[in-house]
Amino acid sequence: MLRIDEDTMSLVAQALERDRGGDKTEGDAWLESLLVERLGADAPSDHVLVSLSPGDPRQLARRIVNRLQREVFALLCGTAPQDVADRAALGLDGAPVVAAVTIALTAGLGVAAAVAAVVAALILRRIVQPTLSELCSHWREQLPAALGTAPTQPADKTR
Repeated sequence: MLRIDEDTMSLVAQALERDRGGDKTEGDAWLESLLVERLGADAPSDHVLVSLSPGDPRQLARRIVNRLQREVFALLCGTAPQDVADRAALGLDGAPVVAAVTIALTAGLGVAAAVAAVVAALILRRIVQPTLSELCSHWREQLPAALGTAPTQPADKTR
């Protein structure tokens, strides 16, 4: 794992400040030589070194948010076998949700356990699943516009 001490971080910060106010190529070269000097063999090669200019953090943040949005969409709404397996591993499939609602009904409202289990299953089937289906449909429509890509065909989610 790469560890950078405070002196190196300070010098990198100085290089970035210098880069913003002066010749970008000179600042990049100075930063690269600093990294090579401080990190030795672990320093990035010429084609890997990335310049950080004031516009880059916003672009990077946008890319990260778009990626997270795609990943969370796949986790909650995806139909691929890996998405289904991930939901099951996290307990987002039916049985753990029914168990949690049953416990909440029993402990919070004092409903008998047998009745609470049936009510929880009905809540999941008639309220949670249709709501999630509509959320996924809406999200599927909105996601391409947010990411600047072509829309995908919605999966048929019937009961």
